[in-house]
Amino acid sequence: MIKSMTGYGCGESLSRSGLFKVEIKTVNNKFFDMSAKLPNGLFVFEDKIREYVQKKIKRGRVHLSVAYENTSKRAKRVTLNQELAASLLREIKKLKKEQDLKGDIDVNQIVSFPGLLTFSDSISDVNRLWSNIKDALDKAILHLDKSRTREGYNLAKDLHRRLKIIKTHIIFITKRADVNVKNYKKDFARRIKELSGGIEMDKGRLEQEVAIYAKNCDITEELTRINSHLVNFNKFLSLEGERGKMLDFMAQELMREANTIGAKSSDFHISNHAIKIKSEIEKIREQVKNIE
Repeated sequence: MIKSMTGYGCGESLSRSGLFKVEIKTVNNKFFDMSAKLPNGLFVFEDKIREYVQKKIKRGRVHLSVAYENTSKRAKRVTLNQELAASLLREIKKLKKEQDLKGDIDVNQIVSFPGLLTFSDSISDVNRLWSNIKDALDKAILHLDKSRTREGYNLAKDLHRRLKIIKTHIIFITKRADVNVKNYKKDFARRIKELSGGIEMDKGRLEQEVAIYAKNCDITEELTRINSHLVNFNKFLSLEGERGKMLDFMAQELMREANTIGAKSSDFHISNHAIKIKSEIEKIREQVKNIE
């Protein structure tokens, strides 16, 4: 079953280290792309999380966030980056002097600088935390997968419906194609007779002209190929795994054949049905962009 690239999932994992919460949101994208928001102390896991998620999600833009809540009763141990603080203070004093700025330097403003203070025991021994993060991540991905599968089911249902509509138009065009040549033969003979003052056209010449017309407007190959594409498209909708790129390619091929049918035909009814087929294919291509 196909999956949508749009979905949402969340998961939690509670351990002695604390409570980990993972949220994943996915939207359409041609390739895999992920942005991660992690709390202080967990940045070391960003590459590992990215690698793990990419094994589960093949296409789409992924927005992932990890939240951590310290549920232990141990007091937090605060660490001040003194080297950074000293450097920051020097630069502030230098700026004041160069720009002739007034006012005192507030300690609260300095300590609020990102990375100056760390709470090292809020996430203790980060090397042992991957199992907790992975547990929350697995739950979030499972939740996301169910969401994407439900949306994929609805997409497949809509696509099957549109393929059936296209098939009805193809059946009409196939039947109409033979009638079109016969009608051309009658109309051509009638026009020649009118222009020549009632003189009948040589049958050999008439058959030759009709044969040339039939060759130029022959859409047998296009109808065969478009029917084959429809069959394959239906098959791919029921297969597992990444299918979006292949379905997009097949939709392009469907459009190519529909364009050729419309270009070759001079029959109003065939052209009208070809336009309707192209309209359905355009809708299919829009839907396929949502498929992983």
